[in-house]
Amino acid sequence: MPLLDNKTQISVLVEGLDHPEGIAWGRDGFAYAGGEAGQVYRIDIEAKTSTKIADTGGFLLGIALDADNNIYALRPLSSARTTPRSMSMATSTSP
Repeated sequence: MPLLDNKTQISVLVEGLDHPEGIAWGRDGFAYAGGEAGQVYRIDIEAKTSTKIADTGGFLLGIALDADNNIYALRPLSSARTTPRSMSMATSTSP
């Protein structure tokens, strides 16, 4: 028995994203997702639209948001941080 009914319990929020992963919900009411090539998307689920707000330049393992709505994008051996308004990523690497 499946956990969810594909006909009634699953829906597409927005089209046109590049293999979105690591979906996180922001305190601002938007959803955020990472793309396969390092994109960071802000998703308005009510309007069914998305905006690419940043690009890390490489594959993302996941994203998370903190209480101040900073977005943390995790990559192999590095991480990056941005805000929904900045359109740029500050990157740090692991030793």
